[in-house]
Amino acid sequence: MRPPNGAADPIKPSHELLGEMLLRAGKPADAAVAFDACLLRMPNRARSLHGSATALAAAGQRERAQERWAALQSFWKGAALTPPAFAR
Repeated sequence: MRPPNGAADPIKPSHELLGEMLLRAGKPADAAVAFDACLLRMPNRARSLHGSATALAAAGQRERAQERWAALQSFWKGAALTPPAFAR
């Protein structure tokens, strides 16, 4: 068998992990920036979209949070997703 081509697909991108840690530390604005960086590298990644929506809502950016949640829902049509409080 020949070796795989291309870059490795990380289990969890570093910016996503940073965003999660910043959310836990109570820094949602910084977390939103980290999730945005992750989404630039890995567009439409579900966990990053969810984290970004959560961080943006906690930072008071309700409209952007709803946009991220809508993007996540568009990829998961038919799934039983429970929207966070900001998306209801």
